[in-house]
Amino acid sequence: MLQSPKFTEKHLKLLYFITKSEGGGGAQTHVMQLARFMVSQGHEVAIMSQPGGWLTERAQELGVTYFVNPHIGNTLSPLRLWRAGQTLTQAIKTFAPDLISCHSTIAGLVGRFTVRGRIPTVFTAHGWGFAPGIPQPRRALVALAERLAAPKTETIICVSDYDRQLALSTGVGTPAQLMTIHNGVEEIASLQQKIEARNDEGEDMVSALFVGRLARQKDPFVLVRAVAALAQDTRAKLELTIIGNGPLETPTRDLIASLKLENTITLLPRLERRDLFARYTASDLFILTSHWEGLPRSILEAMAHNLPIIATDVGGVAEAVGDDAGLLVPENHQGALTQALKRLVSDKKLRHQMGAAGRTKTLGAFSLKRMCEKTEEVYKAIV
Repeated sequence: MLQSPKFTEKHLKLLYFITKSEGGGGAQTHVMQLARFMVSQGHEVAIMSQPGGWLTERAQELGVTYFVNPHIGNTLSPLRLWRAGQTLTQAIKTFAPDLISCHSTIAGLVGRFTVRGRIPTVFTAHGWGFAPGIPQPRRALVALAERLAAPKTETIICVSDYDRQLALSTGVGTPAQLMTIHNGVEEIASLQQKIEARNDEGEDMVSALFVGRLARQKDPFVLVRAVAALAQDTRAKLELTIIGNGPLETPTRDLIASLKLENTITLLPRLERRDLFARYTASDLFILTSHWEGLPRSILEAMAHNLPIIATDVGGVAEAVGDDAGLLVPENHQGALTQALKRLVSDKKLRHQMGAAGRTKTLGAFSLKRMCEKTEEVYKAIV
């Protein structure tokens, strides 16, 4: 039988359970940031996910216990889900955690249906699987599963107020269970001089950046078409780099070629975090064209690098960008996106004002320290 051991106030044993290890995406980065902080606070940490990949390597570098779960994945196979739960059960018996923190939809469901409240369990929703824009019947199925899993959860952490309200309106969780802790980003060391040097550069070219999985959710197609619709004199000032992998990588490359935009748009595969941050530093503008989101970490990272934002007004994006750190456009609205591009490509002063406003926000409301400390408070209160 799964049981939580006796708790001592100064020392927690925390097990993080997440579906994917590869990619270094938002949820994986979130887990690694929390793990580093909790270790620095004297807590004992273990992580479980799929074998191999970015998260496995970072966990080894940090020196925390790492459990491999080869059965967990984006699958609805009952046999694989049952096996994933059995593997989790063995890890719990070995590690004896005081609290289990689940991340991502499949791990969140497997974790809570396996533990069933016998050990305090927290679920962090990095965007809901029933958000508007997600195709049916997956959307309805995930909503049902989340409603059934919620009673087995001590606290459900949402990364945006939008996601908290979406959960309540869908019947997932209670007001007492659901809370918002916004994603946080680290302060970028030695960035100020680079920002000042970039801001002093001339008006000749504007370097724009898109970072995200090349899939339906992020929709690189609408961005490519919006660039193609720019007037020639504006497009001549723009250099857009799209960074990411995914099922739309080849179709995106083909679309760029068909619109004869090879001299304007460069397509690059996913980069290591250090190289990606270098791209942020060298850019003037960040763009994200999602159909649905929780609170995308890429936007916060761009804001931390003093970049103004152009993004679709979905999920919790407006909570970060507001009306001062960038321009928000309706989802899947190519015309509005083209106009936003024209405005920021043509107005250097506005880019600098919005970039500075965004950086100020990430040093306060969206700081990594604030996110980690609030999460630790939740853990201690629960246990």
